[in-house]
Amino acid sequence: MMQHNQSESAYGKYEDSIIDFLNKIERLDEEAAEYLSKGSFRKCQVLTKNEKERVKNLQETHDMAKKQCYRNCQTLILHEPSSDYKYVEGYVMSDIAPIPIQHAWIEVNGIVWEVTTPNSPDLPTGATYYGTHYPSSQVCKQLAEIEAFYPVAGDSRY
Repeated sequence: MMQHNQSESAYGKYEDSIIDFLNKIERLDEEAAEYLSKGSFRKCQVLTKNEKERVKNLQETHDMAKKQCYRNCQTLILHEPSSDYKYVEGYVMSDIAPIPIQHAWIEVNGIVWEVTTPNSPDLPTGATYYGTHYPSSQVCKQLAEIEAFYPVAGDSRY
């Protein structure tokens, strides 16, 4: 069981809630167990004007849809695998949805870039992200093998 000390970091007000949730379900959910053992809290900050424009351009270029986080993020990695985009899966909690929600997102230079939520590129109010980075090669290999958009975590083939 992972312990978390709120004073160690300041990645959001839902840090303890996410860790408590993952500790409760890790024996029942192999994806949650993987996120808990390999994951970390992710850095959230307000994007610059240029970064926001870049996210909006990505959303339009890759026809990203709301509520399709795995599809959106994996499509981006598939089409731009050598870019500075990092694919991350895990859980997010926010003031809008104060329960842990399994989710995928993109990070650039260690900063969360949200491409799926209704307010993106802005992050949900009070958002706390906890997840694991998966290499582009692993994301692309899974897509080629199963030809569907699913979480990479918990896939025992990798």
